Amino acid sequence: MANIEERPRKNGQTAYILRWADKRTHERKSHRFADEHDARRMRLVLEAHDHDTERALENVRKHYQSVYIVSDMVSDHIEMRTWANGYTVRRYKGILRRHIDPILGSVAATDVDYRDVVRWIKSLQGNGLAPKSISNAHGLLSASFKSAVREKKRPDNPCQGVAVPRDRRTEEPVSFLT
Repeated sequence: MANIEERPRKNGQTAYILRWADKRTHERKSHRFADEHDARRMRLVLEAHDHDTERALENVRKHYQSVYIVSDMVSDHIEMRTWANGYTVRRYKGILRRHIDPILGSVAATDVDYRDVVRWIKSLQGNGLAPKSISNAHGLLSASFKSAVREKKRPDNPCQGVAVPRDRRTEEPVSFLT
């Protein structure tokens, strides 16, 4: 039987640890997930394969090889940037790894809709991310969807029309000394 344990993290978020015993080797295994939904999905896959980890992973790989996920879409977009220098590529990959992958990375790119993008932005806000950082991540995701539309892998851009949070800090007026 596979069990999911909730573990609080130092940053206030919760990690979900799936624990199970492999049917073939009888070895105890575990995997940490940032999202409870992903942990439940993996538990469902393991139970469908009678806790045979090797067989379950093989079937999951076969399934996802045919699915174009958001993580792959953004990675493709980053690689297609002809003007991007090394710093920009590293920055984009960091945004993908830190802000897009944990929430939307494993979702099929064709399944993402307006509501998913809004939930993603609210999640980033809930994690205390600055409005400018959210705007940068949204810009990368939106540009990636725009590239997918251009390549006819998707009919529309679900990021279009989604409002990003604004920085509410007031700026001091610039004063020049004469």
